[in-house]
Amino acid sequence: MPLPSVLFGSGSIVLVGGLQRLPVTLAIALLFLGLGTTVLLSSLIRARDKAFQTLDEQAQADRATAEKALCQCGLEPTCRGVLPVWSGQIDFAREHTEDAITALTERFASLAQRVEQALASSREGGADTALVDLLGNSQQELDSVIGALRTALANKSALLQQVTELANLTEQLRAMALDVGNIAKQTNLVALNAAIEAARAGEVGRGFAVVADEIRKLSSLSGETGKRIGETVETVSAAIAGTLAISRQYADQDEATVDHSGQVIEQVIQRFRDATDALLGSSRLLREESAAVGHEVAEVLVALQFQDRVSQVLVLVRNDLERLHRHIGQRGDDRDAGRTPQPIDADAWLDQLARTYTVPEQHAVHHGGAHRTASSESDITFF
Repeated sequence: MPLPSVLFGSGSIVLVGGLQRLPVTLAIALLFLGLGTTVLLSSLIRARDKAFQTLDEQAQADRATAEKALCQCGLEPTCRGVLPVWSGQIDFAREHTEDAITALTERFASLAQRVEQALASSREGGADTALVDLLGNSQQELDSVIGALRTALANKSALLQQVTELANLTEQLRAMALDVGNIAKQTNLVALNAAIEAARAGEVGRGFAVVADEIRKLSSLSGETGKRIGETVETVSAAIAGTLAISRQYADQDEATVDHSGQVIEQVIQRFRDATDALLGSSRLLREESAAVGHEVAEVLVALQFQDRVSQVLVLVRNDLERLHRHIGQRGDDRDAGRTPQPIDADAWLDQLARTYTVPEQHAVHHGGAHRTASSESDITFF
């Protein structure tokens, strides 16, 4: 109660008391009592205000001490300085990983496409059938060559047979030449006997002697002709014999050559066949391995999609770091403006962070569970 009101009240009591003829002593006592009460109330009010002021000053001092300690430990400035750096590093790691994985994915995709094209070309080209056909055609052509050689050998054999028959004919000519020589000898003897008989007949046998002389001349000529025929037959027979021997030798050589050529060609064909079988096996194995490689590349392409998941996680962490950085900056601004910074509610912060998760592993890690590896199955498909 203010002091003037107390004094006014006391004066009123004195006045009323005077009007009612109260004793003066009682009025004075009441006056002093009112004055004491007023002084006591004023003292209590001042003590209360001083206590409130002291508590406020103590709270401000404690807050200043806490803020000073916080600033001295460097946590808030450090967070304000390092959080943007962390965010930038995460962005760099995410972008670098994404670029590298994208380039690697493109290369694997190109490799898979080339393998598929090679397999398609191998299937469409019919290389195996073409190789088998080529081998069959080559064998037919070589067999035709062998057939031609055997035909030539047969022709030479026929020629050799004719030469052999000609040699037999020369033997007959030799015998005929001997017969001509013998006939000439016999004719000469007949002419000699006729000349002897003509000489015995005298003048009567003179004409017969002329005939005998002519017969002797023919006999001599026949003998010489038979001799020349014999010599010619011997020469021809020797030449035919030499030709026959050489022809027989060549025929034997040709036959041996044809047989050897047939064996060599058969061996070559067999080697070609073995090489073709090996090549076909290698081609099949190559196709199988190429198909397996294509399958592995396709699986690698699927596995490389982990960068999408990693990128999502890194972006979320980056965003949360930026949110923390903004909150710390706001606290600094509030403190600089003389406002009391709002405290951070960790549970609310974590709940808000959990609502931004996009993959199941983030929830597992958030609740303290072990995260699954990239090879584990997931119902989420990334593109």
